[in-house]
Amino acid sequence: MQKIASRLQNVEPSLIRSFLIKASTLKNQGKDVISLTTGEPDFDTCTTIKEATKQAIDENYTHYGDFRGLLELRQEIAIKIERETGIKYNPVNEILITTGASEAIHHIILSLIDKDDEVIIFTPAFVSYENMIKIAEGKVIDIPLKKESGFQIDLEALEEAITDKTKLVIINSPNNPTGSVYSKEVLTGFCELMVKHDILVFTDEIYNCIAYDQVVYPINAFPGMKERTLYVNGFSKAYAMTGFRVGYIAASQYFIDAFARTHQYTTTCLPTFILVALAKTMNNFEVLEYTEYMRSEFSKRRDIVKTHLDQIDELDYTFPEGAFYYYIDVRKTGLNGLDFCEQLLNTKYVSCVPGIAFGPNYSDYIRISYAIDNTSLEIALIRIKEFIKQLSI
Repeated sequence: MQKIASRLQNVEPSLIRSFLIKASTLKNQGKDVISLTTGEPDFDTCTTIKEATKQAIDENYTHYGDFRGLLELRQEIAIKIERETGIKYNPVNEILITTGASEAIHHIILSLIDKDDEVIIFTPAFVSYENMIKIAEGKVIDIPLKKESGFQIDLEALEEAITDKTKLVIINSPNNPTGSVYSKEVLTGFCELMVKHDILVFTDEIYNCIAYDQVVYPINAFPGMKERTLYVNGFSKAYAMTGFRVGYIAASQYFIDAFARTHQYTTTCLPTFILVALAKTMNNFEVLEYTEYMRSEFSKRRDIVKTHLDQIDELDYTFPEGAFYYYIDVRKTGLNGLDFCEQLLNTKYVSCVPGIAFGPNYSDYIRISYAIDNTSLEIALIRIKEFIKQLSI
């Protein structure tokens, strides 16, 4: 029997997917499962975008398109990035449209990382970073962040971790899973180190429009950073378009040309009618107003969760400044994160994600998503309280 590629031997199955499957199995058995697992907004896609998509199909935008993505959409993306960061990108050769931000992660890491190149990530971190580095046969350099500092970047630990093999640093702010937003002071020091050591930065900006009380400072706007920043974003989270699968990379032409060489052998093109619809609508007032409405609703839900968590002495958390997650320390319950999630799902039918999914140093944590309707969210939190009370009986 033939063997799979050795590069996959250290690639771990996603615990997020694992708990989604377990929750789905119970739901199919008739159980009243509430999922706090996925980072998927429960809001419908804006009607303006949906109508434009249907119109584009009726107008027969159903054939092959430019593999780099519709130029008109790249132009609109450039407008969005400049509005949010103040930095201009040439839509012709400095923007590449991808199948969601996930494909952008794939392209960047496979296009840049050679065997044994070192990539620094700050954990807890989104599960794809580490496993894509392993697929590329690079070396993961993990810098664990601390709850006591609000999961801010430890600049001393970062400088100690940099070697002559460091090829890339990955950051994500607002962060999944902690909800932390990196401060201006921390990012200033971070960028100074990147310029000093001439290191590339992959910044995952997928939650940049879902922040509450803290300003999100764009990495590419700091001195000396545009040329060494690989800027990734998409439409899944802020636009509630997870099923549309549209993301993008903005970077210098040198890097975009490299990513496009990988892209052309994985994606012939994205659905043309979706790109046409987005080009017509993504910067429209009613669409931007809708994204702001969703952000304000997420903020209210964040407060709902806080009210409940503050009534549970056994749970410790850091108040999220962005995204739509709480990262919760459960060690006072006497359970680790994995056991907590297993037992909660099997007894109270509430699905969460074990914190260890986001880094090996976080076995005592769980992640809950509040991207769910208010009624279900309230019920899930009541069930969590009941579950913890039963643990002490």
